[in-house]
Amino acid sequence: MIKKVLTIIGGFLVLLLAGLYLFVDSEVYTERSIVVDTAPQFAFDQAHILPNWDNWSPYDDDDPTITVTYSGQASGPGAYFTWAGEKAGAGKLTITESEAPSSIKTKLEFDGQGEGYGTWSFTSEGSGTKVTWGFGADMGMSPLGKIFALMMPGRMSTYLDKGLGDLKKAAEADVAKPIPMPAPEPESDPSSEVVPEEIEESE
Repeated sequence: MIKKVLTIIGGFLVLLLAGLYLFVDSEVYTERSIVVDTAPQFAFDQAHILPNWDNWSPYDDDDPTITVTYSGQASGPGAYFTWAGEKAGAGKLTITESEAPSSIKTKLEFDGQGEGYGTWSFTSEGSGTKVTWGFGADMGMSPLGKIFALMMPGRMSTYLDKGLGDLKKAAEADVAKPIPMPAPEPESDPSSEVVPEEIEESE
């Protein structure tokens, strides 16, 4: 009896592994979108200027122990930040491509856990901007990697939706800030002007 049960379980596991290899792609990609009530540049700057991630990053709320260190370059290809946290682990995000104010591509390196990539697009929609944020990675061909590939889209969608919602708030708040007006230049006092003396030419 026990031998029969073990044979059934073994057969089930073989079928499960075969199904994972045949029907589950190791390459995963998930993207989510939101409409922000700003011009594209304001939404673009929230993602492109890396210190602005402090305004909306979903990972900060998920791991209160996380610390982020920014490179000297704040934006554009080559700009990066590193992170470390008890739950989030350690890693690095680098901007690899950017075209203002329409698209950004990033590379993510997870210490000891491989790499991934991020994509951003910003397109005008009505009086606002449609922001689309995506994440992709190759989870590998191992059974564990295939299982993660099944779980990743749902988990990442939660993070992407949370980040986009907070980015929307940050971008719209930035637009609402009053534009500082330059101070008027003081009027000159005619009586204080120095009149240059005429110099007589000698014959």
